[in-house]
Amino acid sequence: MISALAGESWALPRQAAAVWSVAYLVLLGSGGLFVLMLLVMRQWTVSAAAYAFVLFPVVTMVLEAWLIDVPITPRGISGALIVMAAVWFGALAPTAPRPSSGDSTRVAEVR
Repeated sequence: MISALAGESWALPRQAAAVWSVAYLVLLGSGGLFVLMLLVMRQWTVSAAAYAFVLFPVVTMVLEAWLIDVPITPRGISGALIVMAAVWFGALAPTAPRPSSGDSTRVAEVR
């Protein structure tokens, strides 16, 4: 939406390779990952399965270096570390203790 507000034009890909790439990313990259995470969460706890998201940047960098010879650069490593830290702090970091049940914010019981 910001690109539309900035006046940038939108265009759909016209090359077959680009269309197949987007289809692959949508179907296998998003849908396939969702199904795999559901399967993993049946075997592991949700917290343990969430740690997979912390490792995605590292796995991605290693695979792209191995499969398509993309060099691992300091910039890529720092980006991966930022993503890993954000995922850890946003989803996995220990939370503050919850208020006790004697707190004044209790909800009145409905009968």
